[in-house]
Amino acid sequence: MLLIVTNSYAQIGSTSPYSIFLLGEQHGNVISQYAAMGGGSTSLNSMKTINPFNPATYSYINSNSFLLSTGIRHNVLSIENSTKSQLNHTTLFSHFIFAFPLTKKIGSSVGLLPYSDVGYNVNTFDQDFDAEMIYSGDGGLTKLYFGSSYIINNNLSFGINASYLFGRLNKRKKIIFNDDLILNSRSNLSLNLKGFYYEAGLLYTKELNDDKKYTFGLVFHNDTEISSNQREIVETFEYSGQVEIAKDTFLRTEISGYTILPQSISTGLSYKNNNVMLLVDYSTQNWSDFKILGNNENYYNSQRFSSGIEYKFQQSSTENFFKNLVYRFGFSFLESPLQISNLMFNETSVTFGVGIPNYKSRTNYDISVIYTSRGDTENSLIQEQVLKIGLNISYDGIWFVKRKYD
Repeated sequence: MLLIVTNSYAQIGSTSPYSIFLLGEQHGNVISQYAAMGGGSTSLNSMKTINPFNPATYSYINSNSFLLSTGIRHNVLSIENSTKSQLNHTTLFSHFIFAFPLTKKIGSSVGLLPYSDVGYNVNTFDQDFDAEMIYSGDGGLTKLYFGSSYIINNNLSFGINASYLFGRLNKRKKIIFNDDLILNSRSNLSLNLKGFYYEAGLLYTKELNDDKKYTFGLVFHNDTEISSNQREIVETFEYSGQVEIAKDTFLRTEISGYTILPQSISTGLSYKNNNVMLLVDYSTQNWSDFKILGNNENYYNSQRFSSGIEYKFQQSSTENFFKNLVYRFGFSFLESPLQISNLMFNETSVTFGVGIPNYKSRTNYDISVIYTSRGDTENSLIQEQVLKIGLNISYDGIWFVKRKYD
């Protein structure tokens, strides 16, 4: 677990220029089973799948099961403005989670999930100063959570996640003058965050018969103060060959306080009929209340709509491999909290995935493919097209089974 924490803290998970905003580029739903259905998961529960995005689902795990899930992601990002284009690749760890029952009515889960990443490098030339301007950033936030849920009755369950958010975000600037008589300038702004926030979830299931059921889910967390420490260093420097030699440090500041992680609400409804499952999901977050160390960042409230469908054959076939697969399709639309040049920065995603069960080893392999388009090239903006490919491995182990023979 410590190795995974260290690796997730060090990896570069974004190459998007838009990760300069907010707390970086948020990852959303990184688990392939849900990502392939538009990312919606508020109303989804299963005895064989962990859903850390609604803590009320943990109680439905089979009483003798121990579930483990992990995976990787590969992102292909195409960046384009009115004059240039660029292609970036990143491969990174997606998650490490497990879940287990405590009693017949209580289930728990613990795990590690990425929250957001910063990763950009933008060069421009300022004619007025006759200087090259370089903006770069890196870092990210990780979420370590522990949650439990309780089945109130046959239809209703309630759960809570306690999540510890931690990480560092670095934003750097450089001004490199063409005149050798003028010293260059650089700054490094580093923001460290660490703190707990809590999510509460509800899940209501209504079974119409053995093959049909409706499920409604709700997840909520309130505004939360996350402990923050910001350091900034501004220096002048000159080059000796390719090496930067610092000359003077004329600003060094350190500020401690809190970052407001704004309230969010997610609701979802799913319907399962024999071998088909349909879902719709809606979430909103009040980014207009977002503050870093008391400073309001002037963002807008975000909204996300997701829909998806899952299909599997009623009976598995040992002769036909494709009849053993689970097929998933989805769509999502995000109304972003960003408004740039009086244009809302929205994104649209189309998703697809397959689940590959291995009945002999009680292991499932899930693949998701997500295509996302966001931004445009008008008004000197950047258009991004992202292809995200995810691979998850889920294992269903057995524990607390009494021996028949000793």
